[in-house]
Amino acid sequence: MTRIEQEQMVLKLAGVKGRIKRKDVMDLCHVEWKPAYAILQSLVAQGQLVRQGTRSAAFYELPGDKNGTRLGTRTEQELDKNWTRTGT
Repeated sequence: MTRIEQEQMVLKLAGVKGRIKRKDVMDLCHVEWKPAYAILQSLVAQGQLVRQGTRSAAFYELPGDKNGTRLGTRTEQELDKNWTRTGT
């Protein structure tokens, strides 16, 4: 999987969940913490994600997605149900 494909997958996940953490990227892309962090930092530098918080409490959102106001955001329960159902 190329870096561009990983970034696209991460952006899709952020669109579904509303906010993501480094662990989400690790699970999604099957990478360790350093590559996951690099993907997130690249997306932040490109202006495609915004980092909130610091250290282990940090999470990432799409720009303009404060408080889950972006259309199409699913709840974590809905996402968990969909992930369980599809087996991913």
